[in-house]
Amino acid sequence: MNLFWEILKSADSRKFTLFASSLGHGEDENESGLISGHAYSVMSIHEVQGNGELVRLLKLRNPWGRVEWNGIWSDNSDMWTPELRV
Repeated sequence: MNLFWEILKSADSRKFTLFASSLGHGEDENESGLISGHAYSVMSIHEVQGNGELVRLLKLRNPWGRVEWNGIWSDNSDMWTPELRV
């Protein structure tokens, strides 16, 4: 996993176009707001300290924009401290 993360960071720093996708098919939304079989644009890659440990985050964009991630580290998550929101 560390090698994969380093490859992602390297590609991001070189402005490569990156995307992610979810498993499945159809248009089913899960409890966290992801759509099965859907593609997402990777906007940026971040490493932050959360609760005393390193957390790796991808900022994704839903090109259809109808639903939004609502799980841990979502916009309204309690994980975001005022320092991290800057």
